[in-house]
Amino acid sequence: MQVPVAESTSESQSWDTDAFSAEEQWLPLEMDMANLDLPEEQPTEDAGWGLPDQVAGELIGNFFDNVQTWLGFVHRPTFYRRYMRCAGQQATLIGRPTLSDDESFMIYAMFAMAARFSTSEHFTRTPIHDRGERFANHAATIKDSIIKTVEEPSLEFVQGCVMLAFYNFAAGQFGPGVVLSSVCVRFAYELCLDETDEDQLDEEGLAIIDMPHENAESWLKKEEKRRLWWSIWELDTFASTCSFHPFNIERAEMKVLLPAPNHNWHCSIPARTAFIGPPESAWNSLQKSPGQSTRAWFLVANYLKSTIIFQSRRSFRHGTISRCRLETALCNLKLSLPDAFHLRSLYLDADNHQDAMWVIATHLMIMT
Repeated sequence: MQVPVAESTSESQSWDTDAFSAEEQWLPLEMDMANLDLPEEQPTEDAGWGLPDQVAGELIGNFFDNVQTWLGFVHRPTFYRRYMRCAGQQATLIGRPTLSDDESFMIYAMFAMAARFSTSEHFTRTPIHDRGERFANHAATIKDSIIKTVEEPSLEFVQGCVMLAFYNFAAGQFGPGVVLSSVCVRFAYELCLDETDEDQLDEEGLAIIDMPHENAESWLKKEEKRRLWWSIWELDTFASTCSFHPFNIERAEMKVLLPAPNHNWHCSIPARTAFIGPPESAWNSLQKSPGQSTRAWFLVANYLKSTIIFQSRRSFRHGTISRCRLETALCNLKLSLPDAFHLRSLYLDADNHQDAMWVIATHLMIMT
């Protein structure tokens, strides 16, 4: 298991993984624990999670190694500093009694998503697809008790809700997933996630080009909200498209920049990205953006394709944009993809698999 460590000095780089090696992104765990200055703690059999410490630590590592690739709104170095402790050569999760219910809920949701990737003997007798169920049930129980009294949700609680909704969909539990997706949208608006980058728009709603430099800490907090917003947007898009219902999110009023490249996110290097434009010109959103990411391109493709599907269900009289114009925009998007999206030159390996998966997903989104 490895943990990303921020470099001390670096300029904003493109998302292309050739720009930096795996060693620059990841360092061995034992080196990272020293850099992160994790408090030392004696290992225990059970820190209140219903799991041996070693297994709990492994699940957290599995989440960041396998789930964070496509559900990337938890900043790994920050999480480790806050919730992990050094026990010998291992990073262990702090005890549940020391955490709030919101934080415990989020971590149980992480367990649910990560359990299928575990190689621990603890899960030997449990089928892979069932390993996360008990953690999801724990998370749901905590969520139900919180939601009865919550007034303004914490960021950790909303993150947990998003993870649990994704788990529901991945487990084939469509009904609970749809309900929880709607809850996530409501909470997103309560936290004003849809206005995360309102300060980067002028009075006419156009992006301000010459924005002052943003410090790393402030940018990191905003990027966390951006990534959470886009994950909620994906939930809403998926649930609405599959159920033939209108979107819960008002797409024309989103004031949120697309997510920055993962390297910038992991290493806390501020990068300016772009807003998604109106459907007909959305394909051009990232053309001049200095901080392009494969995930951002995928989101643009998803935005266009889901808009086409939504418009095709409406009668001609109620349609605001013709299907022909939207399909033209989708073709323009395909033609405008960066060189790194050329499938003939794409080779999967340990260093580029995250970006490569988004490249493949983007092409599938456009073609299907």
